Amino acid sequence: MAGIEFAANPIYVWADVISGRNATMAFTGPDDGAWHTRFNLAIGAYFDSTIKN
Repeated sequence: MAGIEFAANPIYVWADVISGRNATMAFTGPDDGAWHTRFNLAIGAYFDSTIKN
């Protein structure tokens, strides 16, 4: 698994890729012993919950 994250408050973007044998990760049936690779991209907005007067 390898990944990277970028942050420019309040926006966060992260991506990762995972590869493995016997890990179909899709619940499509029994493992076939082959290599499978998946890519994940997530974007989020995080805001401070501090109340300012």
